[in-house]
Amino acid sequence: MKSTPEKAFESAVVAHLTAHGGYLGNDAGAPYDDKAALVPADLLAFVQASQPAAYAKLKAAHPTDADDRLIAALQAKRSAAGTLGLLHGRFDCEGVELEAVQFPPSHEANQTLSAAYAANRLRALRQVHHDPTRPKDSIDLVLCVNGLPWATVELKSRTAGWSAAKQGQAQYAERDGDAPLLRFRTGALVHFAVDDVEAWMTTRLAGKKTRWLPFNRGDDGGKGNALEPGEANRTVYLWRDVWARDAWLGLFHRFVFEFTPTDEDTGKKLPPRILFPRFHQWDAVNLLLRRAREDGPGRRYLVQHSAGSGKSNTIGWLAHHLAALYTDATHRVFDKVVVVSDRVVLDGQLQDTVRAISRGAEVACVDAGGEALKEALAGQQRIIVTTLQKFAVIEDVVDAREGDRFAVIIDEAHSSQGGELSRALNVALRPEGVEVDPDAPEARTVRKAKARQFPPNLSLFAFTATPHEKTLELFGEKKGEDAQGKPIFEPTHLYGMRQAIEEGFIRNALEGYVTFERFFKLTKKVDDDPTVDQKKAIARLRAHVDQSPKNLARKAQVIVDHFVRKVKNALPDDQARAMVITNGRRMALRMRQAIDAYVKKKGYVGMGTLVAFSGSLDDEGGTARTESYFNGGLAEDKLPARFRRGPERLLVVADKYQTGFDEPRLVAMYVDKPLAGRQAVQTLSRLNRIYPPHKDRTFVLDFVNDGTKVHAAFQRYYECTRLEGETDASTLEALRQQLDAAGVYTQAQIDAFTAAFDGPQTDAALEAQKVPLQAAYAAYEKLAPDARRDFRRLAGKYRVAYRFVSMVVDTPPPVELEARYWFLWRLTSMFEPEKTEAAALPDDAVDVNWVALRKRAQQPDMALAPGQGEAFTQPGEGGGNAPTAPPVAPLSAIVELINQRYGGDSALGVFALDAFEGAKTQFAQNPQIHSAAKSNPRAAFVKLIRDEVRSVVTALFDAEPGLTLTLLGDNDTLDDAGTLIAADLLDEMGPEGA
Repeated sequence: MKSTPEKAFESAVVAHLTAHGGYLGNDAGAPYDDKAALVPADLLAFVQASQPAAYAKLKAAHPTDADDRLIAALQAKRSAAGTLGLLHGRFDCEGVELEAVQFPPSHEANQTLSAAYAANRLRALRQVHHDPTRPKDSIDLVLCVNGLPWATVELKSRTAGWSAAKQGQAQYAERDGDAPLLRFRTGALVHFAVDDVEAWMTTRLAGKKTRWLPFNRGDDGGKGNALEPGEANRTVYLWRDVWARDAWLGLFHRFVFEFTPTDEDTGKKLPPRILFPRFHQWDAVNLLLRRAREDGPGRRYLVQHSAGSGKSNTIGWLAHHLAALYTDATHRVFDKVVVVSDRVVLDGQLQDTVRAISRGAEVACVDAGGEALKEALAGQQRIIVTTLQKFAVIEDVVDAREGDRFAVIIDEAHSSQGGELSRALNVALRPEGVEVDPDAPEARTVRKAKARQFPPNLSLFAFTATPHEKTLELFGEKKGEDAQGKPIFEPTHLYGMRQAIEEGFIRNALEGYVTFERFFKLTKKVDDDPTVDQKKAIARLRAHVDQSPKNLARKAQVIVDHFVRKVKNALPDDQARAMVITNGRRMALRMRQAIDAYVKKKGYVGMGTLVAFSGSLDDEGGTARTESYFNGGLAEDKLPARFRRGPERLLVVADKYQTGFDEPRLVAMYVDKPLAGRQAVQTLSRLNRIYPPHKDRTFVLDFVNDGTKVHAAFQRYYECTRLEGETDASTLEALRQQLDAAGVYTQAQIDAFTAAFDGPQTDAALEAQKVPLQAAYAAYEKLAPDARRDFRRLAGKYRVAYRFVSMVVDTPPPVELEARYWFLWRLTSMFEPEKTEAAALPDDAVDVNWVALRKRAQQPDMALAPGQGEAFTQPGEGGGNAPTAPPVAPLSAIVELINQRYGGDSALGVFALDAFEGAKTQFAQNPQIHSAAKSNPRAAFVKLIRDEVRSVVTALFDAEPGLTLTLLGDNDTLDDAGTLIAADLLDEMGPEGA
């Protein structure tokens, strides 16, 4: 037969599997039965070799047809439980219990299981004619275990002009998905389309609607696969590493499982699904398992996986594997696995995923108090899912945990570590508490100092999409040095934003990002002209504008009009949703009210809103109300489901749902809150979830932030996030020297405080602690205002620096540093906010004349590029310069300064642009205008629009009479605007994007 590139590719794959992967190839003595989707000879050979006693019993009872009965029983179990249920369980044949496969034993102590595992027969079949009704159809490669097909593969060669993504997937689409081999659940469990560059997989064939997922390693931070030196194919890792005998059996043992999801809204069971890991998930878990087995307890690891990359599943798989990880025949690496979320309320998706992957029996989900966590730690369950806050509750009551070893998986590590909660976790899980003499005078200080040290019985596995510099140094790994010889910290495993976007697994949240600029004018209302703190007054006046009804009404108009024009129909069946990000609970409620008012004014239907915030907010009567009250009694935990399926299309939030909120129907985000760095990435990344086959674009309208800074934040996390340099412990000593030199306290006072702090915390001891604190506070009050500010700043920096340095150094910090930490902590809690001599700004000092918004003429370039992310660097040493006294100025001067910046001489021009943009929006939504455009001559239509523009401007008189009259008197400007708007409508050249 003539050789072709595709046949050569197929031969190379099978040759490696049979020579190095532990597989058998095509064999006339072991034919494939297309009707049964089985290689009967392999099944029988495995049962005879692995379960000789059971097979002999069956053969004795049925000497003439034992094999036929065995195969029939297996097929019956396969039909009822599916292929995966058959592989993970047993099947009954005439009262004899049999297994179809032996998965890898946890350890080698059980020689019977090890022998049965060695008896597994893996086979790679070429050109399998799989469909009895279409005998000419064949599949390039079928991978079997003991005669049972569990994977099919179509191989294509790019050198022949064929690719897996096109011809390979198309070939599957043309096949009968009900053929025995391809049937969901009872046929093969996974299907691959592979070429010499890329690999794709799916667990369910559905013709042209099949959803294929990439199964690639990545290439220099992006999609695809890197070419290894000396290799002809970029996908060699697939048959060399993934399909290799031990790896492949292990994957199906602990990674692949079937589950029946529940509709989150109705509670009804949905069709079953088979979960198969993507490459980065399988690779991350295996890497961490290998490292944990080699390193043992006492290590930290960092996993940087992009938001939307299936992190909950990866955590579930890792927990499941760690709970059964052995170093040798008898020794587990960890006694318990604790999955920690940093949310106050336990993440429902996280606990459900861990339960499902671990099949529920060995998982305890602790969402109650610390006592429940204490019981779980002492209980039988191998895996515990809880929140970090619970560890603070049990810090002082946890029993000694002599000999116990813990693997702690931290969800969103950047906000979970570095403070007193981290120390509480260390105390709770440390072996035998902390070994100190309880009668020693410094026992409590020593205990707290040692508690900051990383326990030798504990390993931390930290997951985050956006690690900051402290996370990288605490959990990351040193990987080389920079040009100055400073160590470089990087994650242990990476699946970056760039690769996830390029693979189509998430969307680029910045693709529809548009910034606005705001203009306004203020008028001083009070007769006097008080001198005020300039910085505070400017912030207060800007906040006054933010909260003004005119500002909220204008933003509500932009938000609603944009949603109606661009977002409402972006998904079918009114599924598109949007989120409004506001700066505080009161602003969230006021923005929601402004949006509702504009929706009512315009007569829009299907445009309901919800509001979300933590805590409570006073209503008009002064009664504290939670978000449930303002949402008509909707329970807080029911809000996500209501937003997903209810009539409300816009969710207005304040410091909520900006992390961990997974809603694929979210199409737009309207940002009215300052966002910086990691917070900007986390917030906008709520938009990145895909919604196949819809959601082909997203929108961000940002009223507040500098787009270039938002872009820089995303660029930093686009690929591998790095830290250059490490913490210098001498920084802490420099801060200590500056604090000691301030003259606020003496060493004798610290010693006196520590003596009372270290003993039993009786009423007398607490009173004794106050004596040196009061003396230091009296000295602090005598300092000049700028010296007090400098001391407060240095004390805060010392506390932050000490907490971190004490976690990264190899030995416990000196007791005197711990003592100073607690002394400063108690002392600074006594400080009152610094008062300024300048007068406070009265609430009714100014009035907002008008507010206008417009898209910036020059939008920032938001394209993300490889290799452009800036690494984190360590801050400089020392305490820095002391802040200078704040400048003060008359209120009139500050109002004039603000008006020049945000209004000034351009007021009329901005007002006109704002009015004309509003007119264009109204006309674009008016069916009568569209009808006139089709039925009137161009000149007549232009005249109509010019008249309509004057009507729109006239309607603005109540809001801004002076500017309205001035603009109405400028006929040339009005006529020019009407002509341009008419041209846009006639040519159907409405603005693209936002």
